[in-house]
Amino acid sequence: MPDLYVVKKDGVAIDVQTSTAGVVGLNEFVDGKISGAGAGTVSSVNGHTGEVFLTASDVKALPDTTIIPTLPGNATAEKAGLMSKTDKAKLDALPVFTFEKVGEA
Repeated sequence: MPDLYVVKKDGVAIDVQTSTAGVVGLNEFVDGKISGAGAGTVSSVNGHTGEVFLTASDVKALPDTTIIPTLPGNATAEKAGLMSKTDKAKLDALPVFTFEKVGEA
């Protein structure tokens, strides 16, 4: 059985508790979309057909030999990092959302 969770903002419940089991016909609908002959198959990818092996250039990605630069540290209220210390203060001021298990469907 799926677990039920309640979403809380600053400790106060703000959502309706439900699960996908509460949506009549959902499982059958999803099963019809992802099962059966040919499910998940495509006829071509970026102009390639048949058994396709993509390279980084096929999908405009960097080659696997690319050297990734060292990332800066995490930001704090006192110092900048991946974001400015001003943005970190704004992020820290956002309301806190938590998920609490309340039962099973």
